[in-house]
Amino acid sequence: MTESIINGEMKVRVPDGFEVMDAETLKEAYMDDNPDRWGIRDRGRHIVISVFYHRSSTALVKIAGNAGAVAKSTQSKLKKGLRKYSYSFGKYYDCTAGDLKASGFTYAYELKGIRQKAETVVAIKGSCCYTFYFYARKDGSPEDRRVFEDFLKSVSFI
Repeated sequence: MTESIINGEMKVRVPDGFEVMDAETLKEAYMDDNPDRWGIRDRGRHIVISVFYHRSSTALVKIAGNAGAVAKSTQSKLKKGLRKYSYSFGKYYDCTAGDLKASGFTYAYELKGIRQKAETVVAIKGSCCYTFYFYARKDGSPEDRRVFEDFLKSVSFI
């Protein structure tokens, strides 16, 4: 297991079998040029975990509220964006990312004829909002989710 630094502030453990995705691979996967994204994948198990981060003004963070409010807003945007991919919402839940309180939700969608299970978790540290994404095949192992849980537990700040 190796470690990786994200945005110069957050440290995470990269699980065995995963590779860090380069900028071109992320661009291809997300169909955009957003430089504020980091990701890993396990090609054999068909799992992707990514982190999107962005700084907001302190006022915006206060207006947006907590991670739960941001998670609900994110879910609304994903629902619209994934509508043509047979999006279905699962549930909201509270969790942690390292020592940060976080909120997340589960959902599923279909991509290239394959049903995907997914989770999104939002955590806020100071003026930076971190959004963690987990994607795996719906028919994958029940152990797949544990990889995401362990990843979230590994989050620390330098």
